[in-house]
Amino acid sequence: MLSKKIQEYGGVIGLFFLMVISVQGDSSTSKVALVQFQKVFQSLPVTEAAQNQIRNERSKLQKDDAKNVDAILAVDKVINELLVRQQSEAISEEERKKLHAEFLNQFRLRQEKDAARKQALERLNLQLNDKMMARMKTILAKLHQQVQQFAKEEGYTLVFDTSGLNTSHVPSVLYVKGATDITEDLILHFKAQK
Repeated sequence: MLSKKIQEYGGVIGLFFLMVISVQGDSSTSKVALVQFQKVFQSLPVTEAAQNQIRNERSKLQKDDAKNVDAILAVDKVINELLVRQQSEAISEEERKKLHAEFLNQFRLRQEKDAARKQALERLNLQLNDKMMARMKTILAKLHQQVQQFAKEEGYTLVFDTSGLNTSHVPSVLYVKGATDITEDLILHFKAQK
């Protein structure tokens, strides 16, 4: 009979419809909760600590890059001095050619340093982003487990994340009759666990 109903309502849509009916039909044992998962995630001290650590690492990366920029600016200064000396009428043609050759060498050196700086900065930023994503993924996985445990302890049968959006950028959950928002309860619960 169940498979006939699913076919009748059209596959997945029918299955979802039956799940909703079964939850609505058995409301005496169903306890539904809503949670703003993003808000809970942001409230965690471990999340803040991870974000601060990444911010500090990114700041160090920027300071190191500033040193590389300073080295390139020093080469720019040498290049400008060579240009000024080349334009002087008080030097011989042979000296002008030597200065021009040195100018080309310094210009090439500047280009190489700038390209290496940009590549290193991009690579290090990607590594830092990967590191941040791995940390956040670990925190989220642990948080999911803790929310599930909390829901079980409190007797909830369904917990919906109201902070999520679907592909049309519309909230995935618009309304659930009789649902309890447990966002603040979870925040207090996790703060008490410190």
